[in-house]
Amino acid sequence: MIDINNIAPITKKLIILNLIFFGLKSFIPGFEENFVLYAHQAPQFEPYQLLTHMFMHADLGHLISNLFGIFMFGSSVEYRLGDKKFLIFYLVTGLGATILHLLVLNWEVGDIFNSWTSGFENGIINEYQFADLFANVNMQGASGALFGILAAFATLFPNQKLFILIFPVPIKAKILILIYAVFELISGLSRIPGDNIAHFAHLGGALVGWLIILEWRKKHLI
Repeated sequence: MIDINNIAPITKKLIILNLIFFGLKSFIPGFEENFVLYAHQAPQFEPYQLLTHMFMHADLGHLISNLFGIFMFGSSVEYRLGDKKFLIFYLVTGLGATILHLLVLNWEVGDIFNSWTSGFENGIINEYQFADLFANVNMQGASGALFGILAAFATLFPNQKLFILIFPVPIKAKILILIYAVFELISGLSRIPGDNIAHFAHLGGALVGWLIILEWRKKHLI
């Protein structure tokens, strides 16, 4: 973890960029709809959203929670990896989170579509109506990349003791990330109505982050 006077350069720029995007969203009508990520089947999808959605946030609480995590853990990981590797790491883990989320979304929406159309003749409900199921579903936020950072921190500094509000005693980083991973897996599989958190994106970011660190260690790149 790091103090505010010693924040790493890429970490600082990422925080600033997220703040800029949130400000633009708050004052420019239609900005959010253009830069969050829609599934490729949705009419609103644009390829650039694969990148821009990582800097969009639904509300102030969403923004603060993600930026707090990036602030607390990003600099330690960046100083260990170097600024160029850290930026690559951040973007790749964010993309990995996105891919897993979209795969799960396709499965979930396909499951809903099949339940709606069971017993109908082929062609009654066409691909355009299928695409409509995706139209109101979007993804936004830095949490996929943040979970990649958390996984990297837990791998690079496994025995670093951390204090979090729900535990009265310090807990090692490697234990904390396992607890988070189990919680996200259970939450994702539960499919609780009204839960709009992309739990599998969190898992995807953590998994990709962990694999990248292991690979870079194996090749002596860090």
